[in-house]
Amino acid sequence: MRKKIFLISLILISVFILVGCDSLLWDGMYDIKYVVSGTARSVDLTIENSSGGVFQYSNKSLPWEYVFSVKSSKYNSPFLYVSAQNNNSSGSVTVKIYIKKSIEENYALFKTSTSKGSYVISTVYGSL
Repeated sequence: MRKKIFLISLILISVFILVGCDSLLWDGMYDIKYVVSGTARSVDLTIENSSGGVFQYSNKSLPWEYVFSVKSSKYNSPFLYVSAQNNNSSGSVTVKIYIKKSIEENYALFKTSTSKGSYVISTVYGSL
């Protein structure tokens, strides 16, 4: 009986620790950076912006960058999205999403995609 109680207590403590750690890792503000680069002369862009809305840009030169902050929690994970279409008959398009948790940290690469060729589309997306 004592072993059962000990085992149940150990399991409950482990669950509380894991749940607590999860919220420590993901709660708070994040800096997000979308970067589009490549050899394409111009691209059309579609992004999920800082307020969660979809925004489009036409005929943007490369490189292109968009930086914003979002709040994330265990129960509300922001959706990140950036897509770029080459407006030309040749060239490449690389799309990257970077994230940063605090001022002291450097940006870390979250997602990346590259497409090469005429009128190609490169897209990356994900949730924190």
